[in-house]
Amino acid sequence: MTDQANKTRDWRKIGKLSTLALVAAGVAFLVGLYAISPYFQRGADTYIPEALAEMPAFLITVTNPDDTSAVLAVRVADSADARTWGLREVGPAALATTVLLYDQRRGVTTRTTYNMRGLRAPLEFAVIQTDGTVSSVQVVAQDAISVVVTDPHRWVLAAKEGMLSSMGIVVGSQLHVDQIRRLN
Repeated sequence: MTDQANKTRDWRKIGKLSTLALVAAGVAFLVGLYAISPYFQRGADTYIPEALAEMPAFLITVTNPDDTSAVLAVRVADSADARTWGLREVGPAALATTVLLYDQRRGVTTRTTYNMRGLRAPLEFAVIQTDGTVSSVQVVAQDAISVVVTDPHRWVLAAKEGMLSSMGIVVGSQLHVDQIRRLN
């Protein structure tokens, strides 16, 4: 009888330890999911980083040399941190509708480098002078680390490759500086 009682106690002890181990494994699994879920979100094609979402939204108008015009809702990178962040980590699907206007807040006549680390799709860059004239348009490769702008400029309009050209924005297009309107 004592032998039978000892075996029963051993099984109860094993059962309790097994239950405790399963609960601990479940908690560890949930904590692990919580810890890595932001990485899954960042990998989504529709991901927009918080840094970009917090940039102010504006409405701009650009008139093209062929007399067509484009009205664009843009996010404006008007601080050093925002310009450094740029379109980094934005998902390719989100880039289809996201346009960023880098604003230097004054005319820049020296060589300026824009950080491009973490791009997830190729971009187009329209370099815009202080008077609003587009002086150059260049394609930025997805694997680019940075883009150097040597033209005097105040703004750079950045969008997914093909977006600006599809709207007719080319060298000679004119940003209506006096019509830039804040949306939020």
